[in-house]
Amino acid sequence: MDRSVAGPRARGPLDPRVLSLAPALRVHLAVSTALAVVVAAAVLTQAEAVGRLLPRLITGDGAAVVPLAGWLTAAGLVRALAAGLTEGSATAPSWPPAPGSDDGCSTGSPASAPTSATAWDRPG
Repeated sequence: MDRSVAGPRARGPLDPRVLSLAPALRVHLAVSTALAVVVAAAVLTQAEAVGRLLPRLITGDGAAVVPLAGWLTAAGLVRALAAGLTEGSATAPSWPPAPGSDDGCSTGSPASAPTSATAWDRPG
């Protein structure tokens, strides 16, 4: 690793200066890490359900259908909820707002400016 690029004070995967400039990043990283653990547990739950209940189903035990479907559905819902919360964390405005902006997430670029009326907004 070339220390001349990273500098002698850089430690870990994130430069502390980046975290001090973007407080919302710290929150997003914490939320994303916690939700990644939840998703990992849901994946392990799905694997356990398939490993225990699918062989019973294959050997003709029809009573395994409902528990298998229930576990897979529950784990899938947990994963979908975690994905939605991760996206929400990524798009949440930073707090406190950045100086000179009204919401902390405005970049002032034309891409963030309101667009003209779309086909849905125009009268029939």
